[in-house]
Parts: sequence; structure tokens; C-alpha cells
Amino acid sequence: GVLTNSDGANPNGRLLFSNFKLYGTTSAGGTNGLGTVFVVSTNGSAFAVLHHFDANGASPNSDLVLSGGTLFGIGGSQIFSINTNGTGFTVLKQFDGYVDGSSYANSGLTISNNTLFCAASTVGDNGFGQIFSLTTNGANYADFYDFTPPIQIYPNPPTNSNGIYPNGGMTFI
Repeated sequence: GVLTNSDGANPNGRLLFSNFKLYGTTSAGGTNGLGTVFVVSTNGSAFAVLHHFDANGASPNSDLVLSGGTLFGIGGSQIFSINTNGTGFTVLKQFDGYVDGSSYANSGLTISNNTLFCAASTVGDNGFGQIFSLTTNGANYADFYDFTPPIQIYPNPPTNSNGIYPNGGMTFI
């Protein structure tokens, strides 16, 4: 069955530190059983749930990023933002099908100059991964690259010229 509770379960990703507070996500639990965004003070006091996910943002598996007073994350079929005080939850991009996303886009976001970047697995035109960007206001989405289908999947390992299912955050140098 679905695990529901008041605070979430199965925390995922690294905790984000800002102003003596830690922010994170859980992939289960919460009032809908689909995960939460939470905050706790670095001394262990003042734990609070900022958001309970529903079906579209289900089970976030990656780190949050922060710009100003706004947290950004990816979970389920959406990229979302929420203020660090728990107000203003906004869906910035809703993925559907294999055109530009699926429920397993769990590679995490990188932020630079009001733009979010992601190398996500199981998304894109071919369903084998995509590199994309999205402005922090959700207005501008750009598909940089769609990984190509493998020449063969079975027997393992899958083979092609550029890899499949990127996993892990991107880094700026």
C-alpha cells in the first residue's frame, strides 16, 4: 500500500544548507504518500514540511537547488519551485510522454544565471535521456540533446555511440 504520514519517508538526495537551515525531499510518505519537501534547523529543531506532493510531482529523487529565497527541484513528471518559507509552490514544467520527460527524471538540477540545467534519464524524444534547460520562471525550455536508442538492448549491455540514461547532476567549470 501507499505509505502516508505527516512528514514524509525515504529522504533522497543531499541536504541543501542555507542560513542555518537544511532543505531536502522525501520520495515517499506525506499526506498523499508521494513525498515531501522539508526544512529543519541545523540544530535539529523546527522541522517543517513545506510541500506534500501529489501524483504529478511524485517521489522526488534528486537534490534541490537554491536561488535567492526559492528552491528548485525535479520529481515525478515536473520541475517545481517553492519559496524557502513554504509558500508559492509552482510547477515550472510538466513533462508528458517521451517527448520531453517521464516520471523518472531524477538526475537533479544545476542552476546558473536564472537557468536550470538537467541531464535526465528516460526522457527525451527517444526515451533514453535528454540534456535540457529551463529558465527559473518556467518561460523558456530548451532541448539541448536527446540520447539515441541503443543499437541493441538485449543481450546486455546496450550499445550505441553516445550512451543512454544519464544519471547525476551537471557541473559548471
